[in-house]
Amino acid sequence: MSLYWLELEVRPNTPENNPVEQTIDIEGALLERIEFCFPSGCAGTTRVAVFYGPKQLSPRPEGSWARGDGEEIADDIHWPLPEREVTLRVKGWSSATSYKHTIIVRFYVSVKPLPELAYAISEASRRAFMRALGFIEI
Repeated sequence: MSLYWLELEVRPNTPENNPVEQTIDIEGALLERIEFCFPSGCAGTTRVAVFYGPKQLSPRPEGSWARGDGEEIADDIHWPLPEREVTLRVKGWSSATSYKHTIIVRFYVSVKPLPELAYAISEASRRAFMRALGFIEI
């Protein structure tokens, strides 16, 4: 599994209709997890979302925003990448009036698609079970 991350700096009074935006290129087969790390002091005023083209990937439902205060929010997304390498957009806005906040966004990407991985695990389990029963594979 590969880890990608970015730091999104969101200035105070960044409006929702004109959010700050940053892109990140990720490579693999399956985007397994996205984590949003909010520093203490955000008080839920800084909001972030991840997009692929016009489609909002996280959080769900579409139109919602991840927000927090001194916490990490995880989304186990399990999204198959439509191409080997894709560009994601991370958008953020803030209703805070005094301070900028830097949100760390992490992306966990598998190089093998889930069906291949599931097959490999099931095959290994089957072989172990057969050995335990005393069958020898040729």
